[in-house]
Amino acid sequence: MFKKLKRPTFTSADIEAQLSRSMKPTAPPKTSNPSRPLVKTLQDTQTSQLYLRSLDSFVQEKEHEIERICNENYEDFASAVGMLLGLREGTGHLKSQIGLLDEQIGQVGQELSNKKRALLRHKKVARNIDEAIDSLQSCLRVLDQVNKVKEMITSKKYFGALRALEGLRTLPPSTISSTPFYQQIMLSIPLFRTEIKSSVTAEQNAWLLGIRESSPLVGQLALRHMEVRARKWKSKVERDGNVKQVRIGSAIELVNNEKSEFNPLNNEHISMDFKPLLQCIHIYDALNSRAELQQAYQADRQRQAQLILSTRGAITPENISTTLPGLMEDLVGFFIIEQHVLKTTRTFRTSREVDELWDEMSVAIVEVVSDGLKNCEDSTTFLAVKLSILRFEQTLEGYGYDVSALTRLIMTMFERYSDLLQRKYSADFDQIVMEDDNQPMLVKDQAEFDQVVAACWLAPGEAEHLATQPFPRTMPFSQTFPMCCINIRDFVDQFYHFVEGVTQRHRNIDELLRKSLDGLLISHVSKNICNRLSKMNNLSQIAQAVINLEHFAQAAEQLETLLMTLKYGIGHQASSSAGSVLTLRSSESFHAAVDFAQDRIDSLIASKLDEFFEMAEYDWTPALPASMRKRGVVSGTAAQAVNRPSSPAVGQAGQRQSTTMQWFDANTTREPSTYLFEMITFLTAYVDSVLIMLNERIKTRAYRKALEHINGGLLSYLVGPDVQKLNEQALKNLVDDVTFIEKEVKRLEKPGLDDVFDEIKSMINLILSEAVQAYMEPSIRQGSYTSVKPKNLKIVLDKLGRWVPDPRNITGDDALRMTRRRKEAELVSKLVPPSR
Repeated sequence: MFKKLKRPTFTSADIEAQLSRSMKPTAPPKTSNPSRPLVKTLQDTQTSQLYLRSLDSFVQEKEHEIERICNENYEDFASAVGMLLGLREGTGHLKSQIGLLDEQIGQVGQELSNKKRALLRHKKVARNIDEAIDSLQSCLRVLDQVNKVKEMITSKKYFGALRALEGLRTLPPSTISSTPFYQQIMLSIPLFRTEIKSSVTAEQNAWLLGIRESSPLVGQLALRHMEVRARKWKSKVERDGNVKQVRIGSAIELVNNEKSEFNPLNNEHISMDFKPLLQCIHIYDALNSRAELQQAYQADRQRQAQLILSTRGAITPENISTTLPGLMEDLVGFFIIEQHVLKTTRTFRTSREVDELWDEMSVAIVEVVSDGLKNCEDSTTFLAVKLSILRFEQTLEGYGYDVSALTRLIMTMFERYSDLLQRKYSADFDQIVMEDDNQPMLVKDQAEFDQVVAACWLAPGEAEHLATQPFPRTMPFSQTFPMCCINIRDFVDQFYHFVEGVTQRHRNIDELLRKSLDGLLISHVSKNICNRLSKMNNLSQIAQAVINLEHFAQAAEQLETLLMTLKYGIGHQASSSAGSVLTLRSSESFHAAVDFAQDRIDSLIASKLDEFFEMAEYDWTPALPASMRKRGVVSGTAAQAVNRPSSPAVGQAGQRQSTTMQWFDANTTREPSTYLFEMITFLTAYVDSVLIMLNERIKTRAYRKALEHINGGLLSYLVGPDVQKLNEQALKNLVDDVTFIEKEVKRLEKPGLDDVFDEIKSMINLILSEAVQAYMEPSIRQGSYTSVKPKNLKIVLDKLGRWVPDPRNITGDDALRMTRRRKEAELVSKLVPPSR
């Protein structure tokens, strides 16, 4: 703006001085005009009229002065008038010049005015330009910040970009604050935020894709390290049996493994970078959108987990052993990354979300494996699948995951595997037992002998005893026993091969093993042998079966020790609690089978003895010589012949009652019955030759059972319905046969055989010594005749009461004898308990 000019004043002195300058000689007007400055001043100040009026006043003042001077000095006045006229002329001339100058100044003033207006316009334009420049510079600064934001986004400096955007948003008010440009920039800030959000999300998605591709390698490395740990721990367990019960993942095992720590996410093979995820979380936190990211991340990871399962295709028994390891690697890598994200991001992932995802995948894994093993009959496949799941379980358990579902899956697999083994070995055991020739096994050389001894469970010292025999060596057992032992060892090895690493944590595995072994040994060895025994009629084969069964019983007991060793380790002393002692019921089954085989031996021997009984031709009413039919008391010699009891009371009673005729020849001992002689000869030869391999206890039992059968056969003659009547001489003849048997048995020098015929001997002695009355006394009956049964005694007395030497000529002695026997029978019947 131009400053306002102060209006000038024109005094007389000023005008006079101006006129004096004007009066001086001047240059031509074109070159110089002394009045031009004055005119310019008057034009600039717009005081030309004022100047003219001041000039008129000056003129009048000068005129008055001239007049005064003239009045004082005429000449001077006249000259002054001349001067005044000259001055007037000069003034006129000056006025004309002033007019001309005024016109010129007007023109110049107009030009100056136009220039001034133009200058004002130019200054306004300049001012506007300056303001525009300031605005543009402000805009450029804003655009520069915007460009910096774009560059930061391009260079992935997202957090710096957000800070720059925040700086833009909080700029102080300026000249451009109300401009559309500024408003547009402010409106673009959310778009930039969205772009940053999209960029970090894209990077995170790319990272998710990358870890999806890297998860198999992470899982492979983790599982490989777990396999190394397992082998290392197994080696330690083999060296130190005291840690056999310690499982992988326990405190002791972790201490043992701490020197070989391994990070599957950062090693020489792979280095996982979690920066994109952490950056994404940081940016979303800055945008107050963490919940959105958490939800999207959870959904993405869930889809990836499901994709792991869906991309494997159908898993069948044929491909599960090759497909499952890859699936396990993917899942292990997936959940190791999940656990790492959970720990490093703190509140971004919650344990609940990860656990829910893990539980969901655990159920899916169980379903996949169960479907894959459906109808699978290959034990090798079960072992391969079990190993994959076990390593999978052990690895993820170390990262804090709940593996109870996998444990149950392993147990379910184990039950199926055990059933598969049972069915496989059941068929093997059935074939071995049913195809056995029940002949002693021959071993040709030392190598074969060593193999047999190594496979079999033998009694202490038995192997050393067998080693003294020359080749070919005859083993006590048939080929069934070593073949079954080999199969048992294979079964136990395969069983524990499956449960290796899990047996110490699941006690019901031991129970399942016990049931499986008992099932095999009882149902497919013991019972099959018994079934074959029931159809065998060859005593030597039955004897061989007995030997086999005894070895099986011994093997079952030693098998218990082996199982305890496999469970607790060598030298470990298991407690006596029910959960720590593994007892096989098959041992009892084999002992029961031995008893059955012995019964079968007894049955076959009895059937042979029955054949001899069929040849028996006893005369139960033999006639007495005429010389014997006379009255008299039975002599002491006769009483001794029938083994009179040691009780004096019995002997005296017998003498008091023997006042009738003597009804048997007490002084003569006849030869044994032919059938009986052949029977005993057969028995001793047969048992000693056929049962030669059996131990003395079994042979003694066979003798006793055979003698008991003979005793039963003889007793059946006395009390059975086939013989309706008999006499005392027949009893005497029977005692002679019994005496012969006892003498022959005594030569065998077998303990426990001398009381087999006590009932027959005591009963006949009781009758022939006429001690029935004494038998009625409880003290005598319980002391000397404990083996005599009242019922049998009554039957024999009844049969004696029915016999008479000559039914057509019954004498008084005959009648007396018959009456006495009948009364004795009635008396003894009082001791017979009533039948129910």
